[in-house]
Amino acid sequence: MFERFKRELSAHLAKGYHVVKPAVGTWAGDFQCASYSRFLAEIGGGSFFAGSLILFAPGHDDQAKQAADTDLVAAGIDEGFACGYDGTTSGFYYLSRSGGCAVYWMEWGATESTVVAADFGTWIERTPDTHFDAEIYRAFRPVRFPDEVARVVSERMKFEVQLVNFSPELVRPPGKQNDLLPRYHPVNLRVTKRHTSPLTQLTALMYREGSEVGLDNVQAVTVEVGSMPPGESRTLQAYVFDPFNLPFIAMRCLFTLAIDLSNPNRVRFEEIRKYL
Repeated sequence: MFERFKRELSAHLAKGYHVVKPAVGTWAGDFQCASYSRFLAEIGGGSFFAGSLILFAPGHDDQAKQAADTDLVAAGIDEGFACGYDGTTSGFYYLSRSGGCAVYWMEWGATESTVVAADFGTWIERTPDTHFDAEIYRAFRPVRFPDEVARVVSERMKFEVQLVNFSPELVRPPGKQNDLLPRYHPVNLRVTKRHTSPLTQLTALMYREGSEVGLDNVQAVTVEVGSMPPGESRTLQAYVFDPFNLPFIAMRCLFTLAIDLSNPNRVRFEEIRKYL
């Protein structure tokens, strides 16, 4: 069983892309969903697809599971049992102890949920198709063209980027007006092109200070600079994704010349993505 998911684990072995946590013992209570119990026994839980799918496993203390189960009780869904989430803090997946193998999705603090799949086994076997991203996986493999990356890094030295201001209100940016939730903060960046450069895109990291997840609350934002003549400064608007939706005190722009190639987030730098 779960042959498609097992092939995915075998096909993409780059360190950190899939992190399996074998189940230690079993969850307390009875489960009617045999496919879920079997998945835990054969594979376990863990972080899959670069953290875009987190599945809880017994024997591993997980604060996210505790918080999700508490949310279910608060919503009056006593038979609900949190089984994972999507790597952000927007919501979580759960199953029902009362029978069936349907997979539900519920936003944090909500009182209602939606069915995302009628059967856990079918749903988990579809995840290699719905969650695998070749561009993201590339970030977990050795850099293919390090010399080209070094050239881009040297070109970044010809620019300066500063944060002018940001809006604390979450919005849906252009092209994402149909998103279920507003998850982006508008920012204005002051970009100065000091010398001639062939770069057409420039990426900076935006850090939300003062949130409970600390230094993990960093997102990349890319602006178009190809039309800028040397010596010019422009204020450019961009939108910074907020995966956590947690309170924070301030936002900082971290424009560093170097790019940490040991960090999988290197794939967020659009100017080097094709060389990774």
